[in-house]
This record gives sequence, C-alpha cells and structure tokens, in this order.
Amino acid sequence: MNGNGNKPDVTGENKPVGKKKKLSAARSEAIRWDPDAVFRENPYYTGIAFRFRICKYLTAALALIFTVLMLTVYGDDITSENFRYFLKDLDITGLTAGEFSHIIHSGGTGARFAVYRGELAVVNPGNTLLYRSGGALSFSSKNIFYSPRLISSDKYMLVYDYGDTTCSYSLYNSFAELKKGRLDKPITGAALSDSGSYLLITRDSTYKGVLYWYDSDFEPVAEIKKDKYMITAALSDDGKKLVLASCYDSGGDIMTELVTVAEGSDAAGASYTASGVMPMKTGIMKGGNIVLLCTDRVMFFDPALKLLSTVIFEYTVTFSADVGKELFLTAAGNSLVGNEKTITVYSSDGQVKAALGCSGELIAMRSCGGLVYAVTENSVIRFEPETGKTAEIQIEPNAIDIIFTSTGKPIVCYAGSAAPVSFDSAPQESVAPDSDK
Repeated sequence: MNGNGNKPDVTGENKPVGKKKKLSAARSEAIRWDPDAVFRENPYYTGIAFRFRICKYLTAALALIFTVLMLTVYGDDITSENFRYFLKDLDITGLTAGEFSHIIHSGGTGARFAVYRGELAVVNPGNTLLYRSGGALSFSSKNIFYSPRLISSDKYMLVYDYGDTTCSYSLYNSFAELKKGRLDKPITGAALSDSGSYLLITRDSTYKGVLYWYDSDFEPVAEIKKDKYMITAALSDDGKKLVLASCYDSGGDIMTELVTVAEGSDAAGASYTASGVMPMKTGIMKGGNIVLLCTDRVMFFDPALKLLSTVIFEYTVTFSADVGKELFLTAAGNSLVGNEKTITVYSSDGQVKAALGCSGELIAMRSCGGLVYAVTENSVIRFEPETGKTAEIQIEPNAIDIIFTSTGKPIVCYAGSAAPVSFDSAPQESVAPDSDK
C-alpha cells in the first residue's frame, strides 16, 4: 500500500482500497454450481428433440414407401442399362440437349449416318461407331459388312449388309452389339420401329420373297413367304403394323401388290393391286396414311389401303424422291441440260403443298418437322411449305448427307466430319417464282 492509501494491483496500477461488494443471497444461489441442474433435461429442448426424432422416422418411412412404390410400378424400367444411360447423359461438355458441335469421325466416303439417342452414329465397312454430341467417341464395334445400311430408332440401331455379300445383320444399343444374325440369302430390305421391332426381307430356295418379323425382344412375330419379289416394307412407330410391297408377273404384265399385316394376324388386313407399275419404296406417314413410290408414279392411301390420290410423273430427266414422316418430296430436272430442278412437296394425302426451284447438283433432300432441306454442292436450303419462305446458308463442299437431331436441328455429314448448321442468322426470302402452292 502506498502513501495515498491505495494498493497496487497485479498490473502495478494503484487502485483505491474499498469494501468488497456483497452479493445478494438470491444472486449467490443463482450462480452457485449445481451439478444436478447441469444434467437435468430441459423441457423445451426435450420437445424439440422429440419432434426431430418423429421427422427422422417419418422421412425414413416415406423414403421406404416411395422406393417400394417405384420398384412396383416402374420395376421394368429400372434396369442396369437405363442406369448406364443416366450416367452417360451426365454430359460434361456443357452442350444442351439436342445440340451438337463439329465432330471429326473416321467413317470415310462409304459411311452411313444417323442420330441415335442423342449421339452421331457412323457405320462403314468394318466399323460401327457412336460419337457424343461434343465429339468424343463413346462406342466402337467391328463389323463384317461390305455394303452396310443403317437404320436408327428410339430403341435400337439396325445395321445390315445389303446385297449378296455376308447376308448378315446386327442390332445395337449405345453400349453393345445386342444381336447378330446371318441369313442364307441376301438381305434386300429392312425396317425398324421406334418400339424396337424390326423386319428383314430376303428369299430362299423355294420362295422369291421371304420376310422375317421380330419383336423388340428379338422373338419371331411372323414369317411371310410369297412367290413374289418383295421390294420394300415399312413398320408403324409402335411396331404393330406392317406394310409390304411386292411385284410379280401376270400374263406378261408387271403387277404390284401392297398389303398390310397386323401383329398377331395370320392374314393380310388389307390389300391393293396395280398393273403395269413397279414398286420402289413404301412408308407409313404421320397419321397412319401410307405412301407407295413406284417407277412412274406415287400413290397415297389411308390406313385401310383406300386409294386417296395418284400422282403420275411426267419426266424424262433426272429424278429423285424422299419418303418422310410428314411430307413426300420429289425433285425433277427442268431440262436435259443444266442443273435447274424443281422440288415438289406433297402432304400425306397426296395434295401438293408447294414447289421450290433450286440449281446445282442435288446431294440430298430431306424433310423434318414440316420443313424441307436440300443440300447442294456448297449450300443448304431450308424451305417452309406453309409460309413459302426459304433460307440458304453456305457450307463446305463435298457433303454426303443431311440428318437431324431429336429436336429437328440439321447436321451435314462429310466423309470425315459432321457439322451442325444453323439458319438463325440466314436471310429469309420469298418462295421461288416457279412455286405452285
């Protein structure tokens, strides 16, 4: 204590000496250590813990009920294959669904192209390839085909060797070759539905035409044999209806027979016969109408094979046609010299919707989503039959084909690459003067 009566504290500072402040008895009791109170349950927190415990058990019960319900209702769809598709769809390229980038492939000049489950399918003699939308190779399989043909659907890819080479075929999904087969005679035609059912056209030592029809599990649906040449066939999207075009000789005249067959039926559902014409290609269009392209005409039928209209071609120069789901297209040269052509657009009942004039070599002609696309040496023309507007963009030369994504976006295919094309910035023009809408 110094002379001022202050007592230095531990810091060396002088503080006045005073009386200690006394605590009240209630305050002393409040701060007194009570080991029993520390471990005593608080009713408020006990109630909260009880509610959390109820929520935990309720969540677990709901999760269990949901799992059992999903396995019961969607058990057939919950497969390892679908799980692999789920993992495959976790694309790290940043591309949105249906969007493709420029893809470099090893298909070559003899390649065939399609879009299968959001990927680019490329088939050439020796390889079956799948490329992701970003360009990475996702699947590769060796094949033995000399003249491969490729058909894609929502479920499978069908690749077969056309002609009298290996007489073989294969079915693929995105991960594996699911089935391979070999026939005794050449495969001259095939079709594949979105449901996965498919057909193959061939012949045997007894009959001129034999058709094998299989379901999505590769089990036989029907086997049709005729003493007629089966030229072309098509399946409905659900795979439950078949349309078949054949030809035969009758007293020196060429006859064409068109029949429909329903799944599970032993006889033709409907038939139509025409004299003096040769079938080339048939198809089932949107709404169920049927189109039959012949050497000199095209005929349109309703689903019961009632003839709706016939268009006879009056041409003596270059001619090509395309059977689409919504539109039927023809392209005919305007003269014996030059590359001026007229593309005519027909609806599924055979009515002329519009016509478009174009010049240059016509590489490919397709329809998708009600629009018409024509590929020439260095451009792609898009034509809107409903509005009569056209748009044209320039592309690299030497294109082979044009295909479409699930969203209808066009992709131009080359011997070593595939490039998406966009008409967003292309100028819109009115239809050519020779249109006939």
